[in-house]
Amino acid sequence: MKPQKGRGQDCMETAETNTEPAGFFQEPSGMYSTTRLMSFTSLLAAIAFGLLTVLGKAGPDGPLITLAFLGAGVGQKLIQKPLEKAA
Repeated sequence: MKPQKGRGQDCMETAETNTEPAGFFQEPSGMYSTTRLMSFTSLLAAIAFGLLTVLGKAGPDGPLITLAFLGAGVGQKLIQKPLEKAA
């Protein structure tokens, strides 16, 4: 069963009955994960700013911007995991 747009979790199959493998940005239940998308986007931005910093084109704030994007990409998942387990 494919997810219906705008309907929420009640239209999704559970992880136990879903036999199709989840995609890169999907949870095992088939729901799309905005956290994974945001993390991936932040990590791509960190790579881009890191490259600009190494090439000397990012200015004096390049390393700080790179670290900020790395923190946004990894940090939100570090915070989310314990909260998911507690819920």
